[in-house]
Parts: sequence; C-alpha cells; structure tokens
Amino acid sequence: MRLSLEMKLMIAKSGNYNRWLPLWVHATDTAEVIQELIHLRYSALSELCGMSFDTFKRTAVLLAYLHDIGKITPLFQSQILKALPARRSLFEHYGIYNIPENFKDKDKSHHTKCGEAILLKMGFPKGFSSVVGAHHGMPAENLRNHCQKYPGHFYGKPKEYELWERLYREWADFSLEQAGFCDVSEVPAFGRKAGILLSALLIMADWLASNQMNFQLLDEDMLLSENEYPKDRCYHALQKVRLPESCEFYQERIGDEDFKKRFGFHMNGIQNDVISAIESCTAPGLLILEAPMGIGKTEAALAAAEILSAKCGKTGLYFGLPTQATANGIFERVVTWAGMQSYNSVHSINLVHGSAEFQPVFAELKNESMLQTDMDGESGLEVNSFFSGGKTSLLTDFAVATVDRLLMSVLKRKHVMLLHLGLSQKVVIVDEVHSYDAYMDQYLDRALAWLHEYHVPVILLSATLPSDRREELVRAYFNDKNKMLKFPEAEYPRLTYTDGEEVFTKSLPKDSGGKRVHIIRGNDEMAARKIADAVHLGASVGIICNTVIRAQYFAGLARNIDGARVILYHAQYIIPDRMEWEERLKKAIGKDSTAIQRKGIVVVGTQVLEQSLDIDFDILITELCPMDLLLQRMGRLWRHTSRERPFGCNKAECMVLGTEELADSSKRIYTEWLLLQTRKLLPSHVTIPGDIDPLVCETYREAGADGKEGCRAAESDCRKECQTAGFDGKEEQMAWKQYQELLRDKKQRAEGFLMALPKEGGQGDNLHRWISNAAGDNENSALATVRDGVYSIETLVLVQYKDGTLGMLPWQADGRRFFPDICPAEDDCQKIAQQKLRLPARFCHDIGRTVGELEKMDCSLTGFQKSRWLKGQLVLLLNEELSAELCGIKVEYSQENGLIYEKENKCEG
Repeated sequence: MRLSLEMKLMIAKSGNYNRWLPLWVHATDTAEVIQELIHLRYSALSELCGMSFDTFKRTAVLLAYLHDIGKITPLFQSQILKALPARRSLFEHYGIYNIPENFKDKDKSHHTKCGEAILLKMGFPKGFSSVVGAHHGMPAENLRNHCQKYPGHFYGKPKEYELWERLYREWADFSLEQAGFCDVSEVPAFGRKAGILLSALLIMADWLASNQMNFQLLDEDMLLSENEYPKDRCYHALQKVRLPESCEFYQERIGDEDFKKRFGFHMNGIQNDVISAIESCTAPGLLILEAPMGIGKTEAALAAAEILSAKCGKTGLYFGLPTQATANGIFERVVTWAGMQSYNSVHSINLVHGSAEFQPVFAELKNESMLQTDMDGESGLEVNSFFSGGKTSLLTDFAVATVDRLLMSVLKRKHVMLLHLGLSQKVVIVDEVHSYDAYMDQYLDRALAWLHEYHVPVILLSATLPSDRREELVRAYFNDKNKMLKFPEAEYPRLTYTDGEEVFTKSLPKDSGGKRVHIIRGNDEMAARKIADAVHLGASVGIICNTVIRAQYFAGLARNIDGARVILYHAQYIIPDRMEWEERLKKAIGKDSTAIQRKGIVVVGTQVLEQSLDIDFDILITELCPMDLLLQRMGRLWRHTSRERPFGCNKAECMVLGTEELADSSKRIYTEWLLLQTRKLLPSHVTIPGDIDPLVCETYREAGADGKEGCRAAESDCRKECQTAGFDGKEEQMAWKQYQELLRDKKQRAEGFLMALPKEGGQGDNLHRWISNAAGDNENSALATVRDGVYSIETLVLVQYKDGTLGMLPWQADGRRFFPDICPAEDDCQKIAQQKLRLPARFCHDIGRTVGELEKMDCSLTGFQKSRWLKGQLVLLLNEELSAELCGIKVEYSQENGLIYEKENKCEG
C-alpha cells in the first residue's frame, strides 16, 4: 500500500532551521526500534503477555506505527505549523485547506488522547487503544464521546471531515499492513498486565526514536517516499546508543567449586541447603532466608538468583538495600558476581540512588563506558547512558539500588510502567527486610503481588523477622485473600519458600558457631568507664546510637580518652568525608583487620552501622532499640568467631543504654511500645542464633496475649529469665494502643498513592484509572511518598569568604577559589557536586522555609547555573569559621563531626 501525498505531509516533529520529520518516518523509526528491542532484550515478554511470539511482535510493531495517530489531527498540525510557518502554504498547495490557527479547549485533546479516541472509533480493542493513550506515561482519561465533544480538534472545519477521516483510515490500514495484520479484527485483545508491559516497551522505543541526535530530522524541502526510507537509519542510530543484549543464565545447578569460583570460598551448610532447596523446585517463587548476621546471606542470595534466572528465564537482577551506604557496599560484590555472567558479551549494570555517581567503583565503570566506543567482541560490564535516568534505571541488566526504587513500582506515578518492565525481567533480592516500617511494608507487600503477576522470583533476606510478618509476606506475594496456605514449622535459622502453589519451610543448619552475648544495662557514665577500660585493654569498641546528636556526643567523650582512636560514622557528612570515614572503618575493624589496626579503635555511629557492613567489635555499646534491631546490632559483636580477642576481653559483652528512662527521640523513631517490650524482655545474656527467634517473636506478641500457636518463646531459657523485668500494666496498655493506632494510620496513609492490586481497580482490562490521581513526578516527592512523607533536603556545603569568593571546605581543596557569577571548570564542578549532604530531619519539618532560606542564600551563585553538575543545586554557605544560621539555628561543619546544630531543647537526647 502506498501513502497519499497528504499523508506524507503530516508532521511529527520540528527542529531548528525549519527541519522536520514526517509522521510516517517517525512511526517507521519507532517500529524499527521496537523490533530491535524485542530481538536484543525482550523476546521473553510474549509469554508474560499471553501471546505467541509472532503475535506479540506484530502487536508491538502495530503499536509503534499507530502510537502517534493522534498527531494526524488539525489540532496538532496547527500547533506544529506555528514552528514551521512556511509549510502551511505547502499544505494548502496539496489540498489541505482551512486548518484553523486557534482552537477552543485545545488542552483537552493531547495527541495521546486523540490517538486513543480515533482507534476506539475505528474498532480497535480497548486494551490496545489504551496503550496508545498511555505512551506519554499516563493513561488517557475521560474519553467517552471525545470525538463528538470536540469535533473541531479532529476534523477542523465541517467541510474537511472527509479528508481527516480518510487520513485516519489510510494510516490505520497502512500500519496494519506493515505489522502483518489483514484487518482490525485480527488485533488481539489483551489484559492490563500485557498493556503495562507493551506500553513500557512502546515508551522506550519512542524515546529512542525521538532522539534527534541519532534519528536526524529532514531538511525543510525533503519529502521522502516509502521506498526511500533509509534501511540502515535505525541500525546506525542504535549503534550510537549501544544497547547491550540481555543476559542469559544457564546454570540451574551450582556446586561447591562453582560457588568458590564466584565468591572465593567454599559454601557453608546454610548456603548449601538454600541452593539445594532451590535446585529441587519446579516452579520457584518467593524465598525468605532468615539466618544470623555474618553467615553469608548475600552470597547465598546471588547464587540462588543465578539458578532462579536459569529456571525462570529471567535476564537480570535487582538488589534492593535500605540505605545508600549499604547499596554502595553491596554494589562492589555484585559487580564481581555479575562480571562472571558476561561470558562473551557486554551487559549493563547500574547503581541507583541520589549519590551513586560518587561511588568509586561505579564512577570508574561509568567513565570507562563513556570512553569505550567499540564493545564488539568484548565481555564485561558497562554503565549504559540510556539506563542512567531515574525512570529507565531498572531497565539495565543488573541494578543495585535503595529499596525505594522497588517501592516506587507500585506508586501511582507517570511512566511507572518502565519500572514494571525492568522488574518483570529480573530476579529480585531485598535485603534487611526487617528494617522497614509499617508504612513502607504496605508498598513492599503490593510490589510483591505485582512481581508474582510477572512470575518474578523474589528473595527476601533478614537476620530477624517476626513470624506474623513472614506469613504476611508470603500471602502478599500470592495475592489471593481466599487462598488456604499451610506454614510448616521450622527452627531458626530457616528458609521459607514457595514451589508452585505450596509453601515449604526448611530448618537450616546451625553451623555458624553460636556465641553467647552478655547484656549489661547501663547509662552514659557506665559507658564512659567501659570505653576507657576497653581502650586500655587495646580492644575495639562499637557505639551505636539512635540519633546523630547522640553519636556526636559519644564521639566527643571518647576523644578525651588517652589512646582512643575515634571514628565517627553517620549520614550527615558530605560525600567525600563520609566515604573516607567508611574506608577507615573497614580497614580498622573489617574482616581483614589486624590486632594492631584494631587496638584502641572506638567507632561511634548511628543505624548505618547495623546494616550490611562486615565489621567486628570486641565490645559493643548500644542505645535501646526494638529487639530485632538490637539483635542485628549484636551481629557486629564478635562477628568473626575465629579472631583472637585482646587480653581481658574473654566474653562478648553488650551494654544497652536507655533502659531506665526511654529517650523521647528514641520513642519517636521506634515507638514507645516496642521499646517497652524490648526493655521488659531483655535478658542478662543472649545466645546467637538460638535466642533470636523466640526473643523477636515474644517482642512483637500482642499485649495481653498468652502466646500464639507456633511461638516457642515460652519454652526458651531467655524467656523465663526476662520475666523479672516487668513494668506497669497501664503504661503497657497505653503504649500498645498508641502503637496500634500508629500502625493503622501508617497503613491508611500508604493507600493514598498506592497502586491497586493486579486484579483490582480501573475499568476492565485496559489501562484507564490504573494510575489515576498519581503522585507528583518529582523524584524527591516520589521518595518521600514511599518513605512516609519523610522529605530529605540535600545541599552542597561551601565556604563563602569575606571577599565574596567561594571555596570548598579547607581539607577538600588546595586553596582554589570560585566566583559566584562565573561557572567553574568542569573538573571543579564535578568536585563541588560531591560536597553534598542530607540535612537533618529538624530542617525538613518546614521544607518551604528551609528551601526558601537556602535559595536566598544562593541567589548570587548565577555562574553555577551554567554547569550540568551544579544547576538547581541548593548550597549551604558557611562563613570562614565554618558556621551559618539556618532557620534560626546555628549550624557548623567539621571534618571530625560532620554537620552539628544546636537543638532548641538541649535536654532532649
């Protein structure tokens, strides 16, 4: 079929110097790209979409041809002709007259909405049409009788009705023919799951085909015929993007030698049993691994992911962590493992969080990828620029990210279908599952339901998990409220896993070597003496606090002890300082640290010390926190059991502070109920791993209950011992009531922007109302939404000198100064961009005031707006004494302590 001249004149895009792109050329570009994407990376999508491969491919190609049919309207052509005024006379020369220049209610008819309305009018299936309506990231809404409501948008003036109607039918017929369909009746009707995945694939193809650097516009006077479309246009364009082929996994079994090759050591009993259980599954789904800290859960999960990928036909990995620091640590280990999956080809990897570009290994990979121009014949990993955006970040083969990225996949948000596409092709690992609160749990549970819909195997890791929460996670994954599930009993450590429709629970060997931790209830004075005694013995001491202010207090106290070498580690450092302290931390008390390196080391930190860091203290001091997190912290005590301890440190000791009077700051973070429970149940000694399960189970037991079936805490020695430390029943009941109210409130608030379950919400099987009432498209807003509205304000920290010049903090620079109205050199801009920290929560309560004061402070930094690194960044300007006033509060920065501010209530802990 040949296109009419009128059809060839339809414009899709315009550019500088009156350059343009015919709609049929852009549609062909998009169709060529989508075929290449299917060939390179997405051939397995057909099964998820419930179609044969041939039908799936033809449907995707048809969507590519038809996605911009809404631009074949007088409304759209009128708007784009304003950028190409000379073409209006060309239109008229070839018989396209009377296109109005102005339209009433033109904002009611975006071309995506018009496209869906046109297809529905021509009889295309609703699901198919809704994908066209959603190809700019949001499904079209309120389409009922849209053509009749706004006839001028579709037909211009009444006498032009036949012309535009003929063009719609002509383009539809041409597209059907190009895609291999004889008639509209052959176009498949499909459900929402297929619609989500196809819309994501279409968005990806459209973005690639819309890159005018790669798919160049035509000169003003060029008018191509169909047979003149350059056959190598798509090939050359995608060569510049260098999209890698998807990763293929082959090993459904991993023996001990395979394991050693990947991780450098032989598998232990737990790792062996986890791998054996997965190898025996015929239809694996969800796995929950509960095992002690330091047992090698990460390696077990990566080995399991390799097997699951081969069994389930998945082509990549998502590894979700609770914090940026833990994601940075795991990234290096995933790079080593993922590199072994790239046998004869290149695969893409990504580290996804706000400060990822400053992680050294990731930065090096990114620089190497930018310099490499020809990857043919090589193997390894690259950071592909197309996957660097927040919305495309999970389309990469291997993604290590903060867990927020997974939670955002069920946040009603524009372009969320791209996250679905990325996750649908992966095995998903989520670490530290116990560390998320009730609000985030709602998003995690909903994400599990969608992952099950895409047949995605999921591995959840935790050292400590309440039994009720374990069952909730399994039920969330199956997404069937009426499903009868049996949860067999198994001793801790354990593996809970699904095979098909059944749930299995397996006790894992306790071959990690148990340790007995002696608990001392203490206060600040006792802690000071304990630190001094430990330093005198040459021991290493860990102090884990619940707030940065408390950590800074203990660091100051420890610095006054002769022989103490203090490392303070928390989240309120600029990036280079934090990374330097982290490196010092790993060298001083990491797995390979020596007795000399450890001697007299006092590490003081916040919750960042309790998660995913392979560090080892001789003595631990910690503030009271919920039992599961307290046990997690104890996992950093005598972690490396074969290590020889200093003379006088003949037993593992943990001093717990704050047991006499609960600090208000700790209650705000963890709730009074959980702290009271932990204080009541805290025994004089804990055996790890034996006491982990009963203590956690008992801590989360409902107030006033006699115990739940299956909870073994009542028979535990630690349970009998801890009964001596009771507290007033009224206090307990009030705290329990407040705790339950808080949980209900968190769950209700989480529903605000939470996506419906796979088989709920919307109208029929199309995409309408799937993400209606969406959250804001801003990245920080999305992060705050999935983390219970906790906004974080990130700011650069610079010094402003009396002469008006700017500089980095003294130890970060070699005396260089910058002028506010002049853009620094590229290398300097990149280094300035690293001087970033996250302000304390105190400054996030009134975000408008904080941001307003920072913007006022930064109003003279006009030169910074010319840098891609610095544009739009907030800057905290310190004086030469490294202090400033922000929101009426004095703030200071030092290399040792990070950001310090004076609390309004200094008595508060």
